[in-house]
Formats: sequence, C-alpha cells, structure tokens
Amino acid sequence: MIANYQRWIFENHKSENVENLREWVIREAEFQTIASETVRGLGDSENANRYRKVSSLSYFGEYRMRQNKCSYCSGVHGVWHCMSFKKLDVSKRWQFAKDNKLCFRCLGDSHIGTKCVRSRECGLDNCKKSHHRLLHANDRSGSHHLL
Repeated sequence: MIANYQRWIFENHKSENVENLREWVIREAEFQTIASETVRGLGDSENANRYRKVSSLSYFGEYRMRQNKCSYCSGVHGVWHCMSFKKLDVSKRWQFAKDNKLCFRCLGDSHIGTKCVRSRECGLDNCKKSHHRLLHANDRSGSHHLL
C-alpha cells in the first residue's frame, strides 16, 4: 500500500502530508468498496446481477481517463473531494447537486440515481437512504434536503 501511495503522490504532483494521505486513504476506501460491490453486489438479486456485468477495470479506466473535474470549483478532483463544496451547508449541497443534475447517490455527473452503480445506504446516524454522505442532513441541525 505504501508503494501505491507513493505512486499516487508522484503521479498527482502532491507533497507528502497528512491532508494528502487522508485524501488517498478515502479514495482507496472508495475503490475497495466499488470492487467489493462489483464482486458481491448490494444484496438484492437485481443489483447483484447488474454488478456482475460491470467490469471493475472498465470503471477504473473511465475514472482515470476523466480525471474528475470538479463541477463546483473546476479543480482536478471530484466534487465529493472538494473542500469548498464540503464547507457548504447540507441544504446548499443538495441545491447545487439538483441544479447541476448530479447523481444524489454518488455526486457523479454522468448518470442519474436510478442508474448509479455506486449506490449504497448513507449509514450516517443509521440513515437507510441512498444518498451520498455529503448530502446527509443531521435532523438535529434542522437541515433538510431538497427532494
């Protein structure tokens, strides 16, 4: 794993620091989740069959080719990694996702939620909904999403 981290640092012209290590770990965790879901599916037979048809290599190849241009700040990262987007109030994140036709399940921009192959339960505060964690509204804060 250290070799993979070092390669990522080199290929992305990043410096070795805690923030970049955190970013890399989050990306690796996402890739591990995608790979696991690709092999095992999400539980129901319809999704499981769809996942078996998806090649993880084609997904990772597409990911590398697109280099995820942020739809919020135009940086070279996905909106889910955007520090400016993360600083927004949850209701403003929902509004941005809605206005920019982002997938509410993964914040991708090339499909809609019903076609999302990365869909899974939020899990924050035992939330059973299928939205990205950055779109999770804490009921105690009074934040509400815009669906």
